[in-house]
Amino acid sequence: MKKLFYLAAVMLFASFAFAEGFDDFKESMDSGFSDEKKSFDTYKEELEKEFAEYKRIINEEYAAYRKDILTQWNEAEMSTPTKWVEYTDGLKKKKVVDFENGTYRLEVIGRDYSAVEKELDALMKDMLGVDKATAFQRDVPAKKTDEKAREKLKNIATGNVGNESVIGSAITGKENPAKKDIDLAAEKLKENAEVKTEPSKTGETVFIMQGKLPPETYRNKAEQLNPSVQKYSKEFKIQPSLVFSVIQTESAFNPVAQSHIPAYGLMQIVPTSAGKDVAQLLMGKPLILTPSYLFNTDNNIRAGTAYLHILYYRYLKAVNHPESRFYCSIAAYNTGAGNVASAFNGRNAGKNRYNVTTAAGIINGMAPAAVYDYLRAKLEYDEARRYIVKVTDVLPSYRYFD
Repeated sequence: MKKLFYLAAVMLFASFAFAEGFDDFKESMDSGFSDEKKSFDTYKEELEKEFAEYKRIINEEYAAYRKDILTQWNEAEMSTPTKWVEYTDGLKKKKVVDFENGTYRLEVIGRDYSAVEKELDALMKDMLGVDKATAFQRDVPAKKTDEKAREKLKNIATGNVGNESVIGSAITGKENPAKKDIDLAAEKLKENAEVKTEPSKTGETVFIMQGKLPPETYRNKAEQLNPSVQKYSKEFKIQPSLVFSVIQTESAFNPVAQSHIPAYGLMQIVPTSAGKDVAQLLMGKPLILTPSYLFNTDNNIRAGTAYLHILYYRYLKAVNHPESRFYCSIAAYNTGAGNVASAFNGRNAGKNRYNVTTAAGIINGMAPAAVYDYLRAKLEYDEARRYIVKVTDVLPSYRYFD
């Protein structure tokens, strides 16, 4: 059984006076819209249509970009929550940073290594020097999704992506690395780099340089994020170590993390589920959180920490023991409070299957250790079962931030 190392310091949360959900929001919306004859139900219907259109835009843009990539490459490799993939120079150059495994890979389509060698060197320095705003401009599907959302949708929240370094600051250990810092870091990375070739789809050659990132990269990324984590952990009464553990598990500190779900940013906020609840809490009504909003580091950490607050204080408040509720909140961050309830209520519970209050009656009769073991074994989805283990396993390494 997993050692319950977190019992002594499990979340000593304080309750906030925020609206409890759609019922409270409905009352405020009906009041606010009374002069315009616009009811909550009308707003909700409009918002659901916009969410559907938003998902359609995302799917369309990612499919189009994947098709473009395949004109040059054998595989349409695209960014994931833990991997940053960027194409430049008419899709003939590619950089890949795998944050989870601590590796990088640079690829150039060409014919002659003597010419490509300089291009690989330039690509390395660009990888180390590029900032988030530039990376966002180069991210065709995310950028076009954001542009079309601004053009076609009304109920959205947008933001300024920010000009922090994507990876260079963590590798150099300097917040704003100068050219000499980047040049030095590039030389160090190349010392142990592997260079190889593969046939390209276009009949040319793919020249590849790959290697490992410095082992302190994780620690440097955490230190750079600490001011925002501390600020919002305090605001929402969540321990900083939990926020860092969620960030590592969700994105491995990839500041431009994204998935097809869609989810964006360090804490992988899904605009159509968690984002809806977070926007209601932070902005007074549900809104669609666009890529530009969620790629902003401060916005993303605030949103993710707010969602942990929502889960712990609202959706799972009927779970009495703070440690049991802590484990349930971790699982719910990945799979939703309803699916956590379903694990305890069982698939044969009928209309009560996803009822958190019913599940809480079962959970409250169990010791916290048993709740953890039950979640690890009985959550419906394998990803969720792995998720709670990953988050709790890395918690001790971030305790010094608490």
